[in-house]
Amino acid sequence: MNFYSGYRVHNYHFAAYGAMYLGQYAPAIAAADELIDTMPEEVLRTPSPPMADFFESYVSIRQHVLVRSANGARSSRRICQPTATSTATPWR
Repeated sequence: MNFYSGYRVHNYHFAAYGAMYLGQYAPAIAAADELIDTMPEEVLRTPSPPMADFFESYVSIRQHVLVRSANGARSSRRICQPTATSTATPWR
């Protein structure tokens, strides 16, 4: 994690959405996976500065790609995604 990490995540996000708008599943899912690999859970759990406040919304991009894909067979992949385990207090 460094100064450019936020920019990198933002660029992967744009790449995934750009590919989705063009109907290109493979580049979209590849960009989503790279984004997730670049933003490990340990980074999101950093309390100061609160990294989850800035970057947590980007981590759901893989599900967005699966939802927007035209192939109905991909819906089973979306359902089978592992859920995150959290010990954090729910947001109120």
